[in-house]
Amino acid sequence: MAELVKAYHRVDESIRANRLCSPAQIDDGTVNPVSPLSRALGLSVSAFEIARRGQGDDVSATSLLAELSEQNLTHLRILSETIESFLAVNVLRNPSTNPVARETVKKRDIMTAQLFGVESEIAMIKLKDFGSNLLFQEDIFLFFADWLAFMAPGVAEASDILQLCYWAEVVKAVFVYKKVVKNASLESLMQGTAATSTSNSFKLAVSGMAMEDTRDPYARVPLSDSQLMMLRLVVDKYALAFLRKSIVLMHIRYGLDFECPYNIDTDAPELSRLAALLHMPSLDEVCGLYTTTGTGSDNLRRITKRWISQANMITEHESAHSYSIKMPHPAIFELVGLPKNYDTLTEEAIKRRCPTTGKEVTDPAVCLFCGDIFCSQAVCCMKEKNQGGCYQHMQKCGGKVGIFINIRKCMVLFMHGPGNGSYAHAPYLDKHGEPDPTLRRHHQLFLNQKRYDKLYREAWLNHMIPTVISRKLESDINPGGWETL
Repeated sequence: MAELVKAYHRVDESIRANRLCSPAQIDDGTVNPVSPLSRALGLSVSAFEIARRGQGDDVSATSLLAELSEQNLTHLRILSETIESFLAVNVLRNPSTNPVARETVKKRDIMTAQLFGVESEIAMIKLKDFGSNLLFQEDIFLFFADWLAFMAPGVAEASDILQLCYWAEVVKAVFVYKKVVKNASLESLMQGTAATSTSNSFKLAVSGMAMEDTRDPYARVPLSDSQLMMLRLVVDKYALAFLRKSIVLMHIRYGLDFECPYNIDTDAPELSRLAALLHMPSLDEVCGLYTTTGTGSDNLRRITKRWISQANMITEHESAHSYSIKMPHPAIFELVGLPKNYDTLTEEAIKRRCPTTGKEVTDPAVCLFCGDIFCSQAVCCMKEKNQGGCYQHMQKCGGKVGIFINIRKCMVLFMHGPGNGSYAHAPYLDKHGEPDPTLRRHHQLFLNQKRYDKLYREAWLNHMIPTVISRKLESDINPGGWETL
């Protein structure tokens, strides 16, 4: 706890040393070329972490780094070192003739104002007017990746900023989900969840944050024990996802070795293990610092108050349909669950009706993202003369990518962008372990879950759908016309 107080003392010193310039001094210049590079690094780490959720073959591994292959490690380190080299070369040049150096200085001032806040509400509005988001409108991890790229801190300073960003992620989760938990039906949500008690420090911290929340007239009404337990489960999920990504980024950026601990309990929860590996206090210890007295606690409460004031100002000027304070999904991403027997899928397609004509679905296809069944290559649902059901559904469900099963053909359809696609065998096998494309043999087929996860879920999570399609088309004669499906 003493080390954490010292850390926040250093943070307070950096507030005074890096005080944001007045809003009049910030002009809307060109986009700094470092920003896309740092966001690319942050998003790559986030994609790697999302793809590894719910996995882990090494039971002795203490963190996500055991799943980091040499290819991924090399790719991420090259990207990180490119950012460092590019920024170092441009900052050392003459700032008067170098727009990158000038924009970097402005970006640093803006990021300092975002993280540590500004006391004047007018300054916050000015910051918004110049096109910069406030902290809670950003993804906190991507903000942390930007901080490491633009500020180039040492390991000790980066660890301090990591702790502050970790607390910002916790405060943001409480701010977003406190009202949701209060209005939710906890009986259905808590089914199958073991009852656990929340610490007094967490209860006091939530109460303190509620005192600063002015958006809800009932915000200061204390939560019940079951509501606090549900809120703590949600906060732990977001804290775990944040630390999983952070330990990968710290390993990439500074080359720190976290996989040789001598005092880490491998049976402890992953959140506790990651906090110990990163030499960070637990969530309860940070909540205790927030609710106790002392200089470090006062600084932490003052910064937290500024964050919540910014969030209140954002929600007051936004409608419910354009809510900009959002949280990424912290759970495991899965494709839609398929029935064990392929006959069940066929029977379900027979029950469905065409959304256009109300008759039987022609050439049915099921979306593996949402489970919707619709007409594929059928005249009844064709739009603009050449856009079939799968292509139309991809645009509103998967954006530029889509994975479908054509039920009549027992084939998986990969689609990407306008005009690209390919077929693959469905994850259903007969009793001999063989697929039956186009259902020629009329054998009874059963779902192979490992095949489903390995060939389709991993391709989706690793953003490999365009690669799968391009490799398939390299060996085939492609006449086009995939948008008609």
